[in-house]
Amino acid sequence: MSRAFLLSIQNAVGAIGVKGRTPEASNCFATELNVIDWHDPSAWFNADVWVIGVKPNQFQTACVPLKSIYDAARHKPTIISLMAGVSLATLETQFPNADVVKVMANLSIATSKPVFAVNANRSLEDIPFADVLKILGDLVVLDEKEMHLATVLLGSGPAIFLAIQQRLYESGKKLGLSDVASLQLSQGALSGASALSVNQFMPQDIINQIASPGGTTEAALNVIEYSELLDCCEDAVVAACGRSIEISYNGQNNANSD
Repeated sequence: MSRAFLLSIQNAVGAIGVKGRTPEASNCFATELNVIDWHDPSAWFNADVWVIGVKPNQFQTACVPLKSIYDAARHKPTIISLMAGVSLATLETQFPNADVVKVMANLSIATSKPVFAVNANRSLEDIPFADVLKILGDLVVLDEKEMHLATVLLGSGPAIFLAIQQRLYESGKKLGLSDVASLQLSQGALSGASALSVNQFMPQDIINQIASPGGTTEAALNVIEYSELLDCCEDAVVAACGRSIEISYNGQNNANSD
């Protein structure tokens, strides 16, 4: 996610530097993204924005070399967190008096106009870097509890749609299509659905346009409805949201224990 986010903002901001867990990791990451290797924490001293995208259980360790730099900085950077499992309160404890923005997107942000779910510790109108997010994509402003659902619908959602594509692909092969043909057709179905949905129509309205009475689409949808597959989607969202809350709770407890 960090890589995809940096790729998406490269053309909209000034100098970008990266810091990995080791100098080698920093150099590799910087070379791949064509940015500056800023493994030395002191290089972060004058940065306007710090984007933190480590795993939630690595957050405390990642903050150790940056804390003294942050505390000494006269101009506090804006903190952009890509960590779904780290709360605003935890971020504010590590970086007091900073503007903090939690961002949730998905891996498609590097190649298409993204939707960002955001949650901040003050109005986005008062946070300069938020203007860049508005330029790059569409912002959905949520409160912190709602960010768990954003993690599922926006962050995990593409994998759910791709799981359906995988089944369409496998069905096509099983019923006689070649591997290449079945893959191309299932990809076309997924990209077609994506193209149709960008108009902000309700999905059901688009389904109604596609499904002619007595036609092939209606036959397929009848089987899906009868099998209660659509009810499983809600169960999947509830399960994933529960896991997001659990991860956040564990991360909060780990932060409090340090």
